[in-house]
Amino acid sequence: MSRKLVIVTFLIVFAPALYGSPVWPMNAGEIWEYTAYPTDGSASWKELCQFGEEVTLDSKLYFPVGDTYFRSTEDKIYEWESVLGETVLFQIAPIGTTWSHSTDNTVEILDTNFPVEDVYGGPYEAYKLKFTDSDGTWYAYVVPNVGIVQWDEF
Repeated sequence: MSRKLVIVTFLIVFAPALYGSPVWPMNAGEIWEYTAYPTDGSASWKELCQFGEEVTLDSKLYFPVGDTYFRSTEDKIYEWESVLGETVLFQIAPIGTTWSHSTDNTVEILDTNFPVEDVYGGPYEAYKLKFTDSDGTWYAYVVPNVGIVQWDEF
């Protein structure tokens, strides 16, 4: 599987981070634009992710993005999976914390102060996460009170 680097290039402006704010502030209609840069040198491409209207799943409100559903609290980002129900995609926790995201996918926090590019008023220090499953390993970068700002896929 080829590696690609995805970086957020546009985001609706959020209010400054405040105590009690969700890890990933979400509002219906907001659009995130990601740019994918393949390592094989082929042309980059844009992917738009737009939050739909809230839906209730298992008595909790989620925002759909395509076929995936997300919700965020002060310390976690959850994803709804049709088979497993609610799973933790991200959590504020110490380096070395691991958890199971799905039946064959584990997540580990590698860093809590990883520098990411100067986007949206940054530079930021992000949580660097390592995801591992039967297909390989990939990394995601989360800035609390901003959201998922980058990921590397292999």
